[in-house]
Amino acid sequence: MGARGALRGTALVVLAVLFLAGVAALASLGDPAGESAGTTTTAKRALPPARSARTIRELRPERVLARVEALRGLKLEKPPKFVVLTPRQARRQVEKAEDREAGGATSKREDRINVQLVTLLGLLPKGVDLDELAGRITSQGTLGYYDGDKNEMTIISKGPDFPVGVETTVAHELTHAIDDEHFHVFRTVQRTRDDGDAELAYRSVVEGNASEVEERYRRKYRIPQPDPKGDAEQQALLRDLPFGLQLQLGFPYAIGQNFVEALRGQPRGEELLAKALGSRRPKTSVEILDPSRWVTRLPVVRTPLNPRRALGRGWTELDADTIGAADVLALLAPSEREASDAALLSRTWRGGEYRFLRRGGVAERGCGVPCTKRDAVVGSAAFSSDQDARSFGAQFGQVLERHRHAKKAGVATWTLDGGAAAVGSVGTRATFAYAPTPELAVKLVREAPGD
Repeated sequence: MGARGALRGTALVVLAVLFLAGVAALASLGDPAGESAGTTTTAKRALPPARSARTIRELRPERVLARVEALRGLKLEKPPKFVVLTPRQARRQVEKAEDREAGGATSKREDRINVQLVTLLGLLPKGVDLDELAGRITSQGTLGYYDGDKNEMTIISKGPDFPVGVETTVAHELTHAIDDEHFHVFRTVQRTRDDGDAELAYRSVVEGNASEVEERYRRKYRIPQPDPKGDAEQQALLRDLPFGLQLQLGFPYAIGQNFVEALRGQPRGEELLAKALGSRRPKTSVEILDPSRWVTRLPVVRTPLNPRRALGRGWTELDADTIGAADVLALLAPSEREASDAALLSRTWRGGEYRFLRRGGVAERGCGVPCTKRDAVVGSAAFSSDQDARSFGAQFGQVLERHRHAKKAGVATWTLDGGAAAVGSVGTRATFAYAPTPELAVKLVREAPGD
C-alpha cells in the first residue's frame, strides 16, 4: 500500500534520495530513545572539512572505493565504470530502466491503479502527477545512482563541476555494489515485489546499510554536504511532496539506518547484518521500526478479508496486498504533528492487509482521481492489544477531520470527497473502509473481516 509503489526506485538502479533534508529527523521515529548512533557529534576534532571533489580526477574513484571497502569490511572484485550525466539524461536513463524492469504497459496500468488507491486513501492530494514528481526526484533530488546490470556508477551534474556532497553519494552507491556482489541484494529486492511490506523491509536493510556507511564516511573524511536551503529547485520539490510521501521515501534510508546501527551495536554485529542481508532477511517493516521484532521473529497475525460478502455482486478486485507498520505510519501521519503518536502505534503492528475494488469492472471511464462513486477499499490490521486497535480508530478519525475536511455521518463514520469512510475494532483488530456511501463503508467494516 502507498505511493511508494508508483515511485519506488528500480531494484537495478538504486537512487540516493539526497534532497530529503528532513530524513535525519525521521530516524527518531524508529528509535525509542529518540537518538540515533548516526547523529553522534565529533566536537573534539573541529577540523576543517575536505574540499568537495569537482571532477572525476579529483574524486579519485579508486580511493573512494578503498575507503568504502575498509568501512564496509568487504572487497569489491569488479569496480564499476564511472559516467557523468546531466539531470535530463539521468532522468531518461532511469525511466528506461524502470520501464524495462517493470514490464511496460502492465506496469503503467498498475501505476494508475496505485494512484487511484493512494489518492482515495488521502496519501496523495488530488491532481498530483506522480510521473512528473518521480522525474523531479531523479533530476533535482539525486546526485548519483548505481546500475547493477551495467555495473555502472552514474554521477549527476548540472554544470562543469560536480555538486557538493557527491563523494558521500558515491560512497553510498558503492556500498550497494559491494552488497550486491556478496549478497545479491538487487535480485532479492526484485523477488520480494509481490509483498509490498516485505520489499520495503528488505530495501530498508539495503538502503539503511548504505546510509550508515555513507554517514561514517562523511564523518571520518569530513566531506562537505550541500545546503538544501540553497537550492531553489530542491526547496520547491520539498514543498510539493506531501509529508506522508516524504515518510515513505525516507523510511528505508532513515529508519533503515537505525536498524543497521542497532545490529552493528550488538556483539557479532557484522554477522547479524550479513544474516539480515542474506539468509534471514526481515519480512515486515515493523522489524525495521523495532529491531527486537527481527530478533524474536514474532509470528504475523492473519487478518483475512472477504469484502464481496459486504459488497455483493458487480465489484472487481483491482489490488490486494499487505498493510505493514510503515503503511500504518503513513495513514496516520499526514503531517509532522501526528508522526510521533503514529510511530508509537505502528510499532505495535502484528499483521494486516487490504483489498481495493471497483464497481462495474476495471474500466476507468467516468472515474476521477479518486473514483469515489465506484471505488471501495477495506483494510484491516492487528495490533498488540485491544487498546492499540482502538487507538488506531481514534487517530484515523482525527486525520480525516483535521486534514480531509470529513464530516461526521454517524459513530466512527464520515462523509468526504464525494464518498464516505468508516472505522471500527474488534479485540486487537482494527478495520477501516472507504466506499461510495456511509452505509457501504460501515458494512465493509463490520462484514469484510473473516475468511
